[in-house]
Amino acid sequence: MKSRTLTLISFISLFTAMAIPVRLIGQVNYIVTDLGSLGGSFSAPNTINNRGQIAGSSNLKGDVVGHAFFWENGKMTDLGTLGGPISVGAGINNSGEVVVGADTSLFGGLPNTICATNAICRMFIWRKGVKVVPDLGTLEGGTDTGIYDIVSFGSGTNMINNRHQVIGQADIPVIDPNLSPIAISRAFLWEKGGMTDLGVLGDGHDAFANAINDEGQVVGASQYTASSDPALQFPPPHTFLWQKGSMTDLGAFPGAKISNGLGINNAGQIVGLSTIPGDNDFHSALWSGGVLTDLGVFPGDTDSAANAINSRGQIVGASGGPTTLRAMLWENGLGIDLNTRIAASSGWQLLFATDINDRGQITGFGIHNNPNGQSSFLLTPIADPNTKDPPGTSASTIRGTFVEKNGMTLPELFHHQLRGRLRTNH
Repeated sequence: MKSRTLTLISFISLFTAMAIPVRLIGQVNYIVTDLGSLGGSFSAPNTINNRGQIAGSSNLKGDVVGHAFFWENGKMTDLGTLGGPISVGAGINNSGEVVVGADTSLFGGLPNTICATNAICRMFIWRKGVKVVPDLGTLEGGTDTGIYDIVSFGSGTNMINNRHQVIGQADIPVIDPNLSPIAISRAFLWEKGGMTDLGVLGDGHDAFANAINDEGQVVGASQYTASSDPALQFPPPHTFLWQKGSMTDLGAFPGAKISNGLGINNAGQIVGLSTIPGDNDFHSALWSGGVLTDLGVFPGDTDSAANAINSRGQIVGASGGPTTLRAMLWENGLGIDLNTRIAASSGWQLLFATDINDRGQITGFGIHNNPNGQSSFLLTPIADPNTKDPPGTSASTIRGTFVEKNGMTLPELFHHQLRGRLRTNH
């Protein structure tokens, strides 16, 4: 992940799906808004707050580099970098504070696992045109902080909460002499100028923080062993919940070895994904009340991932297979292809839902009047939940010609990148 060029694969990483028949009567439909870009052909929103403000990343003109953005009322603002070429907007709270991971112009740091380039990377907090916290700092002995990985939009949601607490990754020097000579990555919590290492599960080395709620609970993934699994050929990670100074292993589906927690609401409900027995495919997962539930895949698909959950228990993400990829919503026991909830005349192919706020607004990316790129969308529920379908709404999945990059179709890239995201670096 040292390329300076942000392509489609740079924005694709992880999230949700479901698999139950779709209702067509009395359903909630959506108006879809194109968020635009910073001049390039690729953009992806990471997260939305309850005011409808959005943070994410977009390529600049020429598609050579990408920057973090703040979107509000139809206007997209470039949040810049810390002197380097790339930045990512990874979280936004209800105050409009955006946490950003960015490359600097400095070199000579640890051989890192989280920066987009070989430069040193750091994190800052932006609000109303000002870097209100210009540098979150590092963990002791480290040189880099960022979002895993910094060029990937899909690192979870709400990485900053309404108490102004921030989570992220920090590289620290290798301590175990048996490891290869590179840094290890640790999840951290930043609060009031101080940074806390959240630790790891078992005797693992790497941990990655993906989401934080207003209670200060953090969810992510950590290696639970330092030993490489013979079948997987890497140390497997499990979903963790960190609270009040303690990290708890939430496990994976029975018979599976890998899971990753991506989103958490204020009630402590967690969503993400887990591999299924055999560890070749993954399903969206819900941890709630001490129970782990497999949310399944959309009929005919092989993989799914759940990325975010709001206070109403609505979950968003994606489901797909070798030739399909669809943005998903799960609510009231139903798995819903969001393409069936917008007007077919919109011209949109909704591929991935990244976040949902308490008003039910959904962000994500798809293809819209941009056959060679990826566009960001905002879905806004139609006010009357009993309204009939908007004109042209289709009850079938929208299927189109997928963009091909580096010899892979977009669905293949999704699964390739998501599987890669489940593998840690050591």
